[in-house]
Amino acid sequence: MGRWLSKNNVTSWLKQISKEIGENGLTIHRKLELH
Repeated sequence: MGRWLSKNNVTSWLKQISKEIGENGLTIHRKLELH
């Protein structure tokens, strides 16, 4: 649990999430607009 809550781990996790959102967010947004 301590390792999961470590600052470096959280930072890298957030970077990975934001990277995935950045790559996929536009595609998802376009799909939602087309519906």
